[in-house]
Amino acid sequence: MNFIRQLEDSILDFVPMARADRMFERKLVDCIFPASTAQMRNKERFIQSKPLKTIYAYIFVKNKALLNQSLADKNIALKRGLGFGNIRNRIFANYVELNTDELVLKMLKRERVDAIVAYLPDLIAAQHKIGERHLPYYNKEQPIYEADEAMVCYKNAQNEKYIANANKIIDALKMHEK
Repeated sequence: MNFIRQLEDSILDFVPMARADRMFERKLVDCIFPASTAQMRNKERFIQSKPLKTIYAYIFVKNKALLNQSLADKNIALKRGLGFGNIRNRIFANYVELNTDELVLKMLKRERVDAIVAYLPDLIAAQHKIGERHLPYYNKEQPIYEADEAMVCYKNAQNEKYIANANKIIDALKMHEK
């Protein structure tokens, strides 16, 4: 939040991720955060800031034995709109897309799916929201996907200056963390 507060000449809209993506696609906003150009088509149309941090997505299971088994043909829940590095091309499972991480976590808790895929910070937040005491099992050494949390803007002169300023703020924040 420190990063966002330091951005000058910005009008901030806090909206759900799927809505932010639609607004960005329709050019209703110049920039989105957190974002990454890693999965975007036509990358040359965009400019990305330095990442604030890297976040990791994992496969979470209720039954620890599943961590060492193939998930092919299993039921896996994930949040709608997230591709996790084209996971569907790597694990041929039955995917259930839900609107929130809370619903994804509840599906696993109620054993309606065999596994879930989520970013660790998002799942921790969902866990707290629904009052769940323990995270499902996951292998911290084997993230399924990693993503930089950065700001992505349409490439133009004004946004290049904006990203340059954002990068200065990010550098200062990272220096302050050390």
